[in-house]
Amino acid sequence: MLQTVLLTVAVALVPTLAVSAANAVGTGSPVIVTPADGESYYSHEVPDLVVDFGNAPYGSYDWSVTDADSNQVLHSGTFDYDAADPDQNDLADLTDLGLGGYTATITSDGGTVTSSFGTFELGPPPVECQIEVAAVRVVGPTTAVYPRFHGCEGQTETWAVRHRVGNGTLTFGTFKVVNGKSAGPWRFKDSWPTGVYAIRSREMYGYNTSTVVRLVSRISLTAGTKVGGHFRISGDVTRYVPSADGFRGWANRPVAISYKNCAAGCAWRFLGTDHTDSTGHFSSTVTSSQARYYRATVGSTTSVWGRTSAPVKR
Repeated sequence: MLQTVLLTVAVALVPTLAVSAANAVGTGSPVIVTPADGESYYSHEVPDLVVDFGNAPYGSYDWSVTDADSNQVLHSGTFDYDAADPDQNDLADLTDLGLGGYTATITSDGGTVTSSFGTFELGPPPVECQIEVAAVRVVGPTTAVYPRFHGCEGQTETWAVRHRVGNGTLTFGTFKVVNGKSAGPWRFKDSWPTGVYAIRSREMYGYNTSTVVRLVSRISLTAGTKVGGHFRISGDVTRYVPSADGFRGWANRPVAISYKNCAAGCAWRFLGTDHTDSTGHFSSTVTSSQARYYRATVGSTTSVWGRTSAPVKR
């Protein structure tokens, strides 16, 4: 739905009488052709200020476009209308105007004649073509990231994938839809930084989003034989290491151990915390007289996704 802010163009058009009466054509006044009275426009599609001088005297006209609130002059110039000019003349490109109210004025040395009033609405365009990018899990030197597009039928649009580096922002590639179809994946290289990547449309009012890139971790869990209600649970935690192009043990990471009393329909409960050693291994002794299900979880960091193991029963 178009959200608009009323933008009013009040145009006072004053024809010059500096030329002789014999050279004046007609006794009327200039008329605004565009923006058309009562029309609605999106702010990046506002038509030029076009005035029809076909029924106006020849002469020199000073024109300006000002902000209605601050009276700041945004555009200005002089137009000399004579017999060599066409009736309709383009006086100003208004596409740089933001939301708000404006006044366009034309004046001359002689008399005051108001040619016409023009009012139109100016608002942002509707967002149509949208991109959706899932979180990125890096498992190798290059990870293909496939977007999903919504409402992009027949449209062509490009999104830059940007990430803050130091005090600036760098572009690490693009997503593109061509005639409503994806131009292919964005390929993330594991030498690039992890974190939040902004996905910014190159259209003025395009749809923007973001995604999170992190390295993948893995966790395993096994349970030993129960003797007198006591048994050991152990496992290994690894994470992808770009410099090794593979998975390595994740040292000194806390591992949360949880349990539940049934296969389905009951909640997991926290049992305790273990820590991985220098190789990513962990091991704990558990005491329980009844059969239960156990699982292990390693949490996420800013660069690595966390993971939960498959449950084991003892």
